[in-house]
Amino acid sequence: IRKLEQQLDKQHKQLAKIEQELTDPGLYEDANKGWLAKLLKEQGELKSSLAATEEELMQAMEALEQALADATETVRRRRADATALELRINALAREGR
Repeated sequence: IRKLEQQLDKQHKQLAKIEQELTDPGLYEDANKGWLAKLLKEQGELKSSLAATEEELMQAMEALEQALADATETVRRRRADATALELRINALAREGR
């Protein structure tokens, strides 16, 4: 998850840089059409990549949440089992066994 968050941060910074470049009015002059096309292509690819990374991060977070819920339930059941066992041991001890 940490790696994906770092990747998202890097991608957001790259996108911000491209979008800042796209605010330059000179970029839209005929002489810069090639550079403009390159930046627009990079922007589109980066947005797609960002969406994929965000989806991957959400799936990883959901998997972590499920694993934590499963672990919590396992601990709860084991505590209940331990309590039941302790009660049974105490009952047997009272009976003198």
